[in-house]
Amino acid sequence: MRALADCPGCNGGTLEPLPAVAPTALSCGACCGFWLDTTASGLVTARPSQSPRPSKPPGVCSSCAQPLRWEAFAAPPTAGLAVCDQHGFWFERKSLPGISDPAWRVTILRAVLSQSRTVRPEHRDALVRAVDALGRMSTPGIMQRSILHPVGVPQLLTIGVGSIADDGVVVIGPDARAHDIEKPASRWTMTVLVAVVLAVTTVLIFPLMWLTSGISTALISSGAMVVMTFLGTGMFAAMALSAPRSRIVFDVPKQTIEVLRNNKLQHSIPFVLATSTRVQLHTSVGYGDNFNVLVPLGIAELWILQGSVRNEARAVAQNLAQVLRVPFDPEEEHKH
Repeated sequence: MRALADCPGCNGGTLEPLPAVAPTALSCGACCGFWLDTTASGLVTARPSQSPRPSKPPGVCSSCAQPLRWEAFAAPPTAGLAVCDQHGFWFERKSLPGISDPAWRVTILRAVLSQSRTVRPEHRDALVRAVDALGRMSTPGIMQRSILHPVGVPQLLTIGVGSIADDGVVVIGPDARAHDIEKPASRWTMTVLVAVVLAVTTVLIFPLMWLTSGISTALISSGAMVVMTFLGTGMFAAMALSAPRSRIVFDVPKQTIEVLRNNKLQHSIPFVLATSTRVQLHTSVGYGDNFNVLVPLGIAELWILQGSVRNEARAVAQNLAQVLRVPFDPEEEHKH
């Protein structure tokens, strides 16, 4: 397949061969979109028959010059691909989750970014290393409440409210000043709660046992409760001290998202890997609705926080979109 003068996904881009993916694959160095022919149909995620129109109509097929047909993915809701039934598929970079095989997503993203004209040559090696690291992390075996998790795996989103990074989410602005997006959670909350509950129970149980069973039984029961109070409080205090704490830092001067664990750098994710920000509604029977703020990275998702108020979650997502200079996806995705 020959290279095209015009990219179907942007103005001014040129499609070029992408041999690291397939002999017939093409990519645009300007927008990082890519073309796969019909031999790749087995890698393309099944799509719904009803799909919304994109804000900008897709271009034409690289072989027959006929208009491409837009089809949307189930997640994220505004991503999709343009299809020529006879010749192949055109993907925007944010549509990478439409490739069903996680290993192929990594291969395609590495190849596309390696040929991108928007990435400085001196930054390419670091960018490819970051993609490889994310590819290794974004497997279905990731534990619950992980900050990085596979694309479109709702069962990994646990029930609860607050920052997924319990040491807070911070933006370091161009002026090098830090601004809290989500303040750190206190590590002592559960310890104090357990101590108060056990102490109140001890105070209440003494007169009750005295009235019903006598002073001896009351003293024995209260003594046992005092021991339980100290043991329970001590156990939760030890857990609070030993539990690892995670922090997410959006560093504008460095143009990186840093994920730290106990103040040690775990992941450094270049801003350029972020494709958008969005909110995901996660509902469970018997629980209230939770709104997850996510940053899609193409081959994984960065989970920022989980809240109970839709407008607050949307405000955080919009704020982060401005920091990352990516679109905020206004269409809310629903998970059950």
